[in-house]
Amino acid sequence: MAFPAGGRTPLVGVYRRLRAIITDPVGLVERSAATHGDLFTLRIPFAFDLTYVLGADAYRAVMSLPAEQATIGPVFGNVPTVGFWFPRSSRDTDSLQNLVLAGRRLMAQLMTSARMAELADAIPEIVTQRTHGWSDRVDLSTDIHPIIYEASCRSLLGERVWADIGEQLIPLYRTIADGIDIPRATLAKTPLQILMPEYRATKALYRVLRGAQRRHTDANSPLLAAVAKARVDNTVRSDADAVWMLMYVLWNATAYPGSYTYWTLIDILQRPPLLAELRAQPKLSERQAFLSRCLQETIRLNPVTSLVRSLTVPLHIDHDGRRYHVPAGGYVGVFPGALNRDPGLVRSPDDYRPDRHAGGESTQLALFGRGAFGCVAREFSKILTAVTLDGVLSRYELDLLEAPPARRCRVHLTYPSVPTPARVSRMSPVLKAS
Repeated sequence: MAFPAGGRTPLVGVYRRLRAIITDPVGLVERSAATHGDLFTLRIPFAFDLTYVLGADAYRAVMSLPAEQATIGPVFGNVPTVGFWFPRSSRDTDSLQNLVLAGRRLMAQLMTSARMAELADAIPEIVTQRTHGWSDRVDLSTDIHPIIYEASCRSLLGERVWADIGEQLIPLYRTIADGIDIPRATLAKTPLQILMPEYRATKALYRVLRGAQRRHTDANSPLLAAVAKARVDNTVRSDADAVWMLMYVLWNATAYPGSYTYWTLIDILQRPPLLAELRAQPKLSERQAFLSRCLQETIRLNPVTSLVRSLTVPLHIDHDGRRYHVPAGGYVGVFPGALNRDPGLVRSPDDYRPDRHAGGESTQLALFGRGAFGCVAREFSKILTAVTLDGVLSRYELDLLEAPPARRCRVHLTYPSVPTPARVSRMSPVLKAS
């Protein structure tokens, strides 16, 4: 790998690093940064070279690159959710990026203030229904995400479509989300893919969404209506792309909020003083604002593992008085975890302190991304998590029966390594007052 613009990044060893790349990508980046500093290149065997640049300035610079220069299509093409198995009209990475960008625009159109208000109003009843069968013991690793999935998908699909396919979507999306890690992404490129649960779930999800699209008129569903309009505007050019768009929007509305709502709850339950502070808030709006800050603090401490872009033009990076060159066709990544624990930006960076998000301390951090591929559902996610957790914690006393599970780090999201049993008892209805 050449760096002709006057500098050369330290190149971490190839084959001896293969195991670490597959089994411990976050640890590999952290160890490489400790050895080589804020700029280094990882050689991914049989794939590509990935140059990491760390720090706040690098994060802003990379994430601000235009979509046509720092692309996401080749990256998504290596992830089994949207790149491998779900049908679309063309298999090239440029068309995949175009669909991603169209999907982001569509989500931004759907996340209106009116729809978010309707979402907030609908969640308490969903919490009531989903927790009705809770008795003495629950597994939080499986019993929280259906609330999030239903609230989010019901809001986007509309009542009639949700009633038709909603209960099928929950296990399919969860199976796909839980299968995204580097070893399984590697296996997904072999004939053994047909044995993978997420492969079968993806095929089943396509059939479910295609069937729903054919059975329901777009007028009955905000999401189907938006996809139909995108089809008329030639943003989505085929039936396969339209179904892909349905999958992609619902994926973003389930996987990320589902994971972070679960971990926010675990972070709160681990800290009794924090839970007491939450319950001391007399007003519904204050509790939900508090829970929104908790969500942001959970994201700060456990952000997506890395954000990677494929370059269509060379990238020049000035670092420590030298200029480094990453060629077109190379990959560049930022590491939100290092930025979010930078003591130069964050006071007591290892402490869980939701109050830091009440002021301006977190404005420079990597919470919801930024630039061409930043999260367009930031406020939607805050409402989804805050209202859901307020509903759960206002109704129930939850006591973890075992030590919190290890955070099993995946390509993007973090999942519990084992079940999360908790003892359940009903709360007094006092907190339900607004």
